[in-house]
Amino acid sequence: MADNNVSALQWQLWVGRRGSCRFDLSTFQQTKRRPSIELSERNSSCKLMVWQDPRRVTLAHANCEAHCTPGIYEEAWPVMFDPQTGQCARNAR
Repeated sequence: MADNNVSALQWQLWVGRRGSCRFDLSTFQQTKRRPSIELSERNSSCKLMVWQDPRRVTLAHANCEAHCTPGIYEEAWPVMFDPQTGQCARNAR
């Protein structure tokens, strides 16, 4: 991300060993830049929301069940990433 524009996104969110949700920027278009980033899927009501601060990037989703293994969507929570490493962020203050 640069200046609140998303140029690349490939995200797979695992829910234990039960399954995952998968998102790729190629099926989305950016619809908001401020105060937070919003990506809307072109052919559905699925939305990705992105918030960034210096310590972490938070990625959440709404109405995106079709991107997930059946039966896990209710347990697919938002995820916080470390913007430097791309790995899960620490929740310490």
